Amino acid sequence: MDVERANESSHFQCQKVLILPNIQQTARILSGDPTSHLADSVLGYTIDRTSLENTHQELFIRTACLLHKIIFLNDTTSLFGWCCLILDTEGFLHRFPLVFSENADKPPPPQVYEWAAKMELPPKTERFVKIKSSGSVTALLSATGSLWTRGLKADGTHDTSDNFVLLPAFTAEEGQIGSSLGPSYITHFYCEGLTLTVILGNGAVLVLGFVQTYNSWDKTIKNDGFIELTASTMKPRFIKNLSKTLSSENGNFGLFGQFKPCKYYPFADIFLTDEGVVFMKTFHNINRSVSHYLTPLDPSHFNHCRIITCAQQSSDVFVSETGILYLLPRTRQSHEVIIRLQSDIPTIRLEIEPTNVKQVFMATQHSVYVISRDGFVWKHELRENEEEITDVTPLLMNEAVIKTEEQNIVPVKFLLSGIQTVFLFQ
Repeated sequence: MDVERANESSHFQCQKVLILPNIQQTARILSGDPTSHLADSVLGYTIDRTSLENTHQELFIRTACLLHKIIFLNDTTSLFGWCCLILDTEGFLHRFPLVFSENADKPPPPQVYEWAAKMELPPKTERFVKIKSSGSVTALLSATGSLWTRGLKADGTHDTSDNFVLLPAFTAEEGQIGSSLGPSYITHFYCEGLTLTVILGNGAVLVLGFVQTYNSWDKTIKNDGFIELTASTMKPRFIKNLSKTLSSENGNFGLFGQFKPCKYYPFADIFLTDEGVVFMKTFHNINRSVSHYLTPLDPSHFNHCRIITCAQQSSDVFVSETGILYLLPRTRQSHEVIIRLQSDIPTIRLEIEPTNVKQVFMATQHSVYVISRDGFVWKHELRENEEEITDVTPLLMNEAVIKTEEQNIVPVKFLLSGIQTVFLFQ
């Protein structure tokens, strides 16, 4: 595999992980409400790099994700057990059992430790470069280009065994995965509910798990399965009022037509192409029959600019190459999307240069947060057509310092793992 390419987005050497139970708790911290920064007001965990199992060298944290399981304490009582899986800078995995409760300092019940300990991880001889999880489904990209998975069987049905396996579809040969476009390396993969979406360097898109919504393209597709969205049998289904001047002709990329997909945004039903074109999945319901479409949004909706990244929570946020945030109220009904794109889309100008944008996320209906490559978190708000931009890095830092008593750290990455939020500090 092209290991250097896989490492490009995985080079962080982080000191701490701050884990919060949901996006609402994240919003409380970043709201500026002083009561939100009391150590006992936000239920969460921190994990320090010194907690990593280490026998021979100084290790740092590269990234992290969260796995969950319903744990039965007795015949009548159960809880959600969590396990934070950490990838260190040497490519090895570490697991930390935890439970989100009113008392974050209280250790998890022994049943949670037992579950985490019995989880069958890949052999210790394997090294990894990326890990992601939705809680129920987890995927680990190895340095050899293969993708180890937990939570899904080869036929796309849910696997409750908690073992990590190497499925044939994601077993690399000379670092590459097969597809109808030919073999290529994995560039991105995404865990979303009970679905795993994988994008290859040649633009192929593979989906394992819940795929029922793609039945609109191929009636033989069942609820669960393994499909390729870029297969020649998958034809474009565009809505003309959204795609406008963009070609709907068949191309090399299946239901994307002539456009090469390069990124996917879980829970937003949005793909981004290598040319900065947004593909949005929408639906319409006629006589109780639901039809789905995946349509490229004409660049005229964004002042003819390329889109460089997206975010989604209560609204869709599109970031243009010119540094403009476009805020579109969240909807996926085709006619409502058309109406909202034909109206004036609210916009906010970025506080930083677009090239300095590392990540974008939302925590409240009116707030967009931008993490810059130099370790700042900027809050962008639009209320009654008035823009307000605030550096909220100190608020997040205060929470991390309270929980870790470490002063010299800066946030470098935000992760949404299932409904939990994870911040990495460097």
